[in-house]
Amino acid sequence: MAGNIETVLEGRGGRVVKIGFDHPFVMIGERINPTNRKVLSAQLEAGDMTLVRRDARRQVEAGAQVLDVNVGFAGADEPVVMPLAVRAVMEEVDVPLSIDSPSAKAVAAGLKAFREMGGKKALINSATGEDERMARYLPLAAEYGAAVIGLAHDERGINYDVQARVEAAAKIAERAAEFGIPRHDILIDPLTLTAGASTDAAWVALEVQRRVWFELGLNSTTGASNVAFGLPDRHPINAAYLPLMISRGLVSAITNPLEAHIRKTILASNVLMGRDPNAKSWITTFRQEQKALAAAAAAAA
Repeated sequence: MAGNIETVLEGRGGRVVKIGFDHPFVMIGERINPTNRKVLSAQLEAGDMTLVRRDARRQVEAGAQVLDVNVGFAGADEPVVMPLAVRAVMEEVDVPLSIDSPSAKAVAAGLKAFREMGGKKALINSATGEDERMARYLPLAAEYGAAVIGLAHDERGINYDVQARVEAAAKIAERAAEFGIPRHDILIDPLTLTAGASTDAAWVALEVQRRVWFELGLNSTTGASNVAFGLPDRHPINAAYLPLMISRGLVSAITNPLEAHIRKTILASNVLMGRDPNAKSWITTFRQEQKALAAAAAAAA
């Protein structure tokens, strides 16, 4: 391992989130995403931010420290919709944001809105090791002082070759340095693909994650719930995958904080990885849950 580094994100009111091996695992809330959500897609198309606001609030209440904002629905004018969503989220909660779009114009519009709303340091989701993609996203990261997620693939495409993914990750960090972006502002995504499509999917991601941590010394994140996409009874698979990745140096994940098993898995991993001294957060959370259950029982009596 090349040494523990720290990625620092900051919202609008001094809300700082530190990502790194020496800090508790960071949940990046994934729910502001219209994929397979017809109601949210329809609201975004109409400029209605009701669900966006609700999902922002609920995810932060559930423990998300960063929120991913994705407004990509069929026919979306993302450069127009993205800043509307960013402003709505920031009016509702104070956490750093991950601006998520395949459109560089939408990312730029989102970053501009984030800054205008008082945000200090956002996250861009995401660049890849492809020259064309890096040429679009890395200058934006440099201009806005943002950190950037780098997907571990390049012109060779998404594949199951561990070495190719590690080389793509290294290429992203090297190219970022040319734009003055420090290594601590790069989060590598080792690419979590569904185990339902390939027996090797999870193992390859696990091995890439280990090498990104030990050999490149870079921080990381991933779309953790992708591992069980399309499979029945997904929750146990997701709950098993996260600790395996965390043991290999994963320090954050784009996931659903509203799922209790995910929250508890992360809290338990913090205890076991020495990131929750004296298990204080675990105990506090347990007591809060017991208090809520008692209050619910009393109200029902």
